[in-house]
Amino acid sequence: EGEVFVGDESGSVYAIDAKDGKLVWQQQLEAYQIHSSPAYEGGVIYVGTETTDENGGRSDRGSYLYALDAKDGKVLWRFESDWRSNEMPNLIHGTPAILEGVVYFGSENGWFYALNKDNGQVIWKKIITKETRTSARQAAGPGLVGVSTAPALGYGKIFVGTWEGKFLALSQKDGKILWEYTYGTEGTDSSA
Repeated sequence: EGEVFVGDESGSVYAIDAKDGKLVWQQQLEAYQIHSSPAYEGGVIYVGTETTDENGGRSDRGSYLYALDAKDGKVLWRFESDWRSNEMPNLIHGTPAILEGVVYFGSENGWFYALNKDNGQVIWKKIITKETRTSARQAAGPGLVGVSTAPALGYGKIFVGTWEGKFLALSQKDGKILWEYTYGTEGTDSSA
């Protein structure tokens, strides 16, 4: 509809006119930074955030999925991803996917969610990883075993890779793991 949306390292989301590059609106979220690409559907932008910055130090809480009105950036609702342990931050890096009234996304600590797109209420949630630490070679660092990628949707399934080296097919209906393919000990940032 003539605009592009992007987030930045300050925790802001911007609406920019696609024709001339002028700022339409800017919304500062309660976020340390944004690595998630915004997803757009039906006049609403869905974007994940990374932990808040409290007194100059990073906090392990405060990672949210936001729903913003595309017209003005007003927050329609926000959902805080679940906490798992002190070593496993609840960061939301992957772009959410939306289909038939449901928003699907994962967190870096292994939680995966299906939320009602209109109000952010949980339809189902599930921990889809087993590991509690990643290998030393992974750029994500210790404790990030979950999802950094955008889920792909099709055939009634959610296809998503994890940092613990697995590619999964989950049921869109209830999050049940239908199958998994192990491709090694290293994780993935590649969306299907």
